[in-house]
Amino acid sequence: MRDAATAGRLEADWITELDALGMIWDKHDAAWRARLAAAADYLRAHGHLAAPATTPVGAWLAKARTKHCAGSPSNTPA
Repeated sequence: MRDAATAGRLEADWITELDALGMIWDKHDAAWRARLAAAADYLRAHGHLAAPATTPVGAWLAKARTKHCAGSPSNTPA
């Protein structure tokens, strides 16, 4: 749907309906939100964010920590 909207091939009413559902049109923003939601789920389930780096959420958190310590913005999708 994102590609169709960008190419102008998506009906305006479909865009409105997708917007009403909370469609995230930017792929990088979508990836960020998905990873952030996974981290929030992990926090709720385990009470901490020390997820093993062998898991997808743990690898993403480890990369974010590394970027933060290096002074890079950590809000870019991995």
